[in-house]
Amino acid sequence: VCTSCLSCIVLRKSFKHYQHLGIWMNVLGVVIVALVACGGIQNGTGWATPEEASRSFVAASLSCLIGALHFVWEEKVMDQYAVEPELLIGMEGVIGVCYAGAQAAFAELRERKTVLFAFSLYCCTAALLHYSATVVTKHSSAVLRALLDVSRSALIWAVEISFGWDKFSFSELVGFVTMVSGTLIYGKTVNVPCFTYAVETEGSL
Repeated sequence: VCTSCLSCIVLRKSFKHYQHLGIWMNVLGVVIVALVACGGIQNGTGWATPEEASRSFVAASLSCLIGALHFVWEEKVMDQYAVEPELLIGMEGVIGVCYAGAQAAFAELRERKTVLFAFSLYCCTAALLHYSATVVTKHSSAVLRALLDVSRSALIWAVEISFGWDKFSFSELVGFVTMVSGTLIYGKTVNVPCFTYAVETEGSL
């Protein structure tokens, strides 16, 4: 929702009817999962008590707003200045290192090999993830990137269930299925019969 609103305000975008449906299906799915986690439907799931889940939900909401600003900013920069995803990612990385005060972190990496291995593994996976996300933003839209990012939580939840790190909840399953379905509808992977799908330009997504 944050990304779609900012896209309308900053990027002057408009959405088709099926795109609105996809966005609001994601909202519904997130609300269902949040209610389960906060104890609105059940008494919490997994490690989190309703109180802990509520605080986590507030923090997650703030992160969604910050993430929306980031996604829309990246799309605006790549559209306005014709910047390639690789260059933009590199610029963000350099700025991040400068602001992070990385001297103490590098000292920790030199002293602890386990941390160095975990950090190296994270860098590889994070680089691939961020590059893929930026390519989606450039060739499609920040909104689709945000929806894919939300739907990714369904895969994380499935892994947690398979390893016994979380309790299975049918309500959460319904929420995640709703989110994934909304993303597929927004991206036109699944077409809804009652909507028309005209040929669209890259910027209309």
